Amino acid sequence: AVMGFTPSYLIGHFHQSATQVGVIFGPFIAILGIGGPLIAGPLSDWAEKRFPSGRLWVTFVSLIVSPLCAVMVYTTDSLTVFYAWFTLFSLSTTMWLPPIYATLIELVLPRMRGMVTSFYILSITIIGQGIGPYAVGLMADRNGGDIASAILHLYWVAIPIVVLAALSIWRYRIDKGFHL
Repeated sequence: AVMGFTPSYLIGHFHQSATQVGVIFGPFIAILGIGGPLIAGPLSDWAEKRFPSGRLWVTFVSLIVSPLCAVMVYTTDSLTVFYAWFTLFSLSTTMWLPPIYATLIELVLPRMRGMVTSFYILSITIIGQGIGPYAVGLMADRNGGDIASAILHLYWVAIPIVVLAALSIWRYRIDKGFHL
């Protein structure tokens, strides 16, 4: 939801043309979208070797950093500051995926890995990519077209997600030891 509405936000808030947004923001977001998981994969493997629940700690930190960066991204009036914070925001937003996939695959029997991965992808697609843009659009329509406010209000869901991530960290060693 956030990435889909950000080009409109850049056009409306910073008075960028569609061409400027396409030429600058397009490649920028592509590089960051690749970079976050490429950083998170090795980082989460390193963390897993050194700490109990290391992969989930990478996810946990990512889930805390991302909303904080979002506040900075969508409240600044400087395009330079926007792109500086957006870099950290985008990296942290994409860094929770590799550790989650690795953890899910690690916690289930080999015969269940395909089903668990499929169910997880289906869930995040329906919830994140289905409901997220709809909710942001609805909130923006109801508050006079303020996309930034709509995006930031959507981050209230970060609180229960962070709580669930903390619960996952606590349960990880118990669950990992259950079937291994």
